[in-house]
Amino acid sequence: VKDDVKHDATAIRTVGILGGGLMGSGIAQVCVQAGLDTTVREVSESAAARARQAVDRGLARAVERGKLD
Repeated sequence: VKDDVKHDATAIRTVGILGGGLMGSGIAQVCVQAGLDTTVREVSESAAARARQAVDRGLARAVERGKLD
């Protein structure tokens, strides 16, 4: 990395994730919890629906455990 290039992770506002399987949906959940605009791309509508359900379940569990408002 060049000295004149400044990296600022707080500048990231949008995240794109390719694949919403176990790892992708987990990454999506963490990004959503961090307040980032998150898009998950999947190969089919049914796969996208499963990924969305996995993220929704994970967020619901976080609320139940008091880790998310």
